[in-house]
Amino acid sequence: MLKFNRTWSKETFQASLKKIQHENPDKPFKYHTYGVFQNWKTNDTNFLEVATQMLNPKNESNQSVSYISCVHQVQDEWHTFCSKNGIPKYSKLSDRWANREISKVNNWIEKNAQTTLDK
Repeated sequence: MLKFNRTWSKETFQASLKKIQHENPDKPFKYHTYGVFQNWKTNDTNFLEVATQMLNPKNESNQSVSYISCVHQVQDEWHTFCSKNGIPKYSKLSDRWANREISKVNNWIEKNAQTTLDK
């Protein structure tokens, strides 16, 4: 089950952004802000653990729909975090990530369907 720790604040966001900017001065601001979203997702959710379990190739049940649902939950939680902390302009970071994740799953499903048809 997906969990949100809700320990991050605007100050955590800003500290993470400063650290990423310091460590990657040659990268554009877009890279820095996306890195903050990734840090939040890694440190304030258990998404990676849940996703790893759901997408385990040894798992016999196809959980792609559940995975997409978790992606949307993370996306919504980030929007809420940004809104509550007065940084709404960064909420779209999760949209970009979610679109990418859903696209990967759709491509995987399509590829598997083709493979099945070819047999």
